[in-house]
Amino acid sequence: MATETIVVQGQPACLFTVRYPGAGDREVSWNGDECGAVKGAIVTPDLLAAGGQLADLSPAARRDMERMRSGVFVVEGEFSASAYPLNVADRIYEVPYAD
Repeated sequence: MATETIVVQGQPACLFTVRYPGAGDREVSWNGDECGAVKGAIVTPDLLAAGGQLADLSPAARRDMERMRSGVFVVEGEFSASAYPLNVADRIYEVPYAD
């Protein structure tokens, strides 16, 4: 995983480059914070479920997250958190799970 602080619409943002096994590099942008203010990590679905983060997700988002047994990329900011799973079309998307 690589990070770079960039500017999006005049505001700081953290650009993460994430590599999922077999899927190549994907970019994730966390807007509103510089990279030093957020934490990105690969977390297993079991750990997210144990922490209750999967409980309120849509069934489709929950399935996508649970399917990623080796881990899903998550970003935690000061006030919110999101996961970035791959869907069945092999596209990465944002799933907010904490405010």
